[in-house]
Amino acid sequence: MPEYQLPQGIVDLGMLGGDSAYASAINNRLQIVGSTDTGLMGQTWAFVWLPEAKWGFPAKQVMTLGQVGNLPNCAAYDINDRGTIVGAAWNNGQPYVEHACVTITAPSVYSTHVFDHWLIDPPNPTATSIDRTQTFAMDRDYTFTAVYKLPANPEMIPDGSVFTGSGLAVVGAFGDSFYVEPTDRSWGIRVDKPGHTFAIGNMVSVVGPLGTDIDNDERFIAASSVTQTGSASVRPLAMPIKHLGGADWLYPQTGAGQKGVTGGCGLNNIGMLVRVAGKFGYIDPSTFTVDDGSGEPVKCVVPAGVTISQSWTNVGVTGICTCEKSGGVTKPVILLRRRIDIQTY
Repeated sequence: MPEYQLPQGIVDLGMLGGDSAYASAINNRLQIVGSTDTGLMGQTWAFVWLPEAKWGFPAKQVMTLGQVGNLPNCAAYDINDRGTIVGAAWNNGQPYVEHACVTITAPSVYSTHVFDHWLIDPPNPTATSIDRTQTFAMDRDYTFTAVYKLPANPEMIPDGSVFTGSGLAVVGAFGDSFYVEPTDRSWGIRVDKPGHTFAIGNMVSVVGPLGTDIDNDERFIAASSVTQTGSASVRPLAMPIKHLGGADWLYPQTGAGQKGVTGGCGLNNIGMLVRVAGKFGYIDPSTFTVDDGSGEPVKCVVPAGVTISQSWTNVGVTGICTCEKSGGVTKPVILLRRRIDIQTY
């Protein structure tokens, strides 16, 4: 049962300075969303009303979810029991532009994103409903409805927003950081947790805010909590070197995403376990290159205790795809985890 019970009869939730407000949906936690006039040049804003303080909002007040990009109007049409809100944002001018939006809520913050940039093409999609599995429906220009599953990828939310995820496999561990992926290998990300003892093959749950490394633009989770929940293994993604790093993903459309490497192509794979093979090139006792002829040779870095032989000719390597930036150019780098990540031919 909810901790808060709405009183009987009609309840005035309030407004945001305009003449009217409309409640669109209520979930089983008695969290309410809708839209309200603001009194600001005819603008309409989405609102949320909460029975108890949450996500940085006070209790029992109509609170705006804010504007989405440069679009002056927005409305919330549904909220599920996880607190995920869907709706739309639009302009007042010609040509008329409307975008479907999803607001992702977390233990202490919320963030709103335009999602139709990568889900379906315009014109004018609207997110109309969402269920407890994070599946939501979208109407496009009032002509048809499409259904989409919202991925649980932390890179979809901006820096400072809190990610909560479970069932994640540890695919690499390096000092105060480790990398995780879901078992479906749909994404990967660095987790910073000083003093951690997690190892490859652990399954973990992670909670913490997102950040972006200022040195190489790699996204990461600054974990406030990590719990081992079992064991899991993930196979590496084999690919040609020219696809390492990949292109920008949801960047900069959502204010989040993951920047790719300079001149990158294909799906973004920064933070993921990968495998490449090619001609060996010695650099120094901790670094070598692999060249498969598809692009620029990729630098590979080995951990302490792993010896590189200058006599190697061809190698296959498995490791974490990260990146480095110098002079405004971002290049992929593979972090090897252990000696068995290197096969010589």
